[in-house]
Amino acid sequence: MLRRFAHGLSGFVLFACCAAASGQVHSNPIPFLDQPLVPTSVAPGGPELTLTVHGAGFSSASVVNWNGVALPTSYVSSSQLKATVPAANTAQAGTASITVSSFAGIASNEEFFFISKPTSPTFTPFHVSVPPLPIFSAMSWPAVADVNGDGKLDLVGGYLNEMAVLLGNGDGSFRTPTFFPLFGGTAISTFNTATVTGDFNGDGKPDFAFSSINTNVIAVVLGKGDGTFAAPQVINLQANYVVDFLYAADLNGDGRLDLISGNNLVSNIPYVYNANFAVCLGNGDGTFQPPSNTQISNSSGLGPMAMGDVNNDGKLDLIAGTNSQSLIFLGNGDGTFASPISSQSLGLGEQWLFTDLNGDGNLDVLALEGGQAGSFNIYPGDGAGGFTSAGSYAINGDFPDSLAMADINADGKLDVAAASANSQELVLLLGNGDGTF
Repeated sequence: MLRRFAHGLSGFVLFACCAAASGQVHSNPIPFLDQPLVPTSVAPGGPELTLTVHGAGFSSASVVNWNGVALPTSYVSSSQLKATVPAANTAQAGTASITVSSFAGIASNEEFFFISKPTSPTFTPFHVSVPPLPIFSAMSWPAVADVNGDGKLDLVGGYLNEMAVLLGNGDGSFRTPTFFPLFGGTAISTFNTATVTGDFNGDGKPDFAFSSINTNVIAVVLGKGDGTFAAPQVINLQANYVVDFLYAADLNGDGRLDLISGNNLVSNIPYVYNANFAVCLGNGDGTFQPPSNTQISNSSGLGPMAMGDVNNDGKLDLIAGTNSQSLIFLGNGDGTFASPISSQSLGLGEQWLFTDLNGDGNLDVLALEGGQAGSFNIYPGDGAGGFTSAGSYAINGDFPDSLAMADINADGKLDVAAASANSQELVLLLGNGDGTF
């Protein structure tokens, strides 16, 4: 299930709440990093290069980090930085973790930079048996982080009412999973619906937040840095709502990660449809303030949802769809959002991804359309919050239910991966670098 993994296959990671009491924006926000890196990859053995990163919350004190080490960084704007990468960093094939941090601040979410010659992608199946094997035994919505500090990426996701952790061996394989209690209730009623990762308490160790079906709670799990975790802390949302989308970002610029969730009324309330999003400001110690709810629709359920800076003002925005319209909520930078703007050109779908597809520096939307074969639509952004339609691509999968983006063949251009719900199938569409595939 790549839907929550979507910000994710871009380097194999996924990675927002309410206004501060003072209403003031602080000077040391936690940056938010968007796709793609420019370039996304280089061949090994090349010269020194300039790496351009896009996102939100950048300041003159922001630095780009390469595997945790600061690079010489130039501030372009609150949504763009440029960094100098020494030739020694790309001398050998490999993958580098790219983050952005402000002075004495917490690092952003990760993106990954590939050092490889262009190649034709091939894949080797890898399977870990997880006893026992009840119905719905799959690990859902995996996120990636180094949870034990060994420099190797690990997989973390929900497994029924538990948190499953698969420590990575560094060669693409993983150890037998370990499990940590997550939600109460029966296993099926607490099946995980979203996973996000971030440093919620500022100790430099990855933490996680989870949501579950048929419950109105978010569980926050703090990591100890050795592959083990503290007991989950529960955030109670509005009664009768469950979380369909979950994000972690610093919405009010106070240097603390916040949580934002897209919510729907549970399906056991017949003929009632309602959608909202909840914003929970982080306290910086791993706890969060009570949610502040914003109504999206009082007659429709929540469809796709995505977060990014659509108008290039350095503040995170939110787009949300229902079964009747697409809405843009521009962020105010203090944890609140302006009144929604209806987008007539942004079509609906089952999933939206934000990324710069055509290299113009503006976020575009890639929208998944369901169905037996499936397709996705391209909506280029104008950098001011508007979108236009620019064509559709057939997936020809077996009921594809999620999309992810990455430079899969290391040619410096973003590609699309579509996972099928009905079979163990992954469909790849290689990008041309201009918004076409």
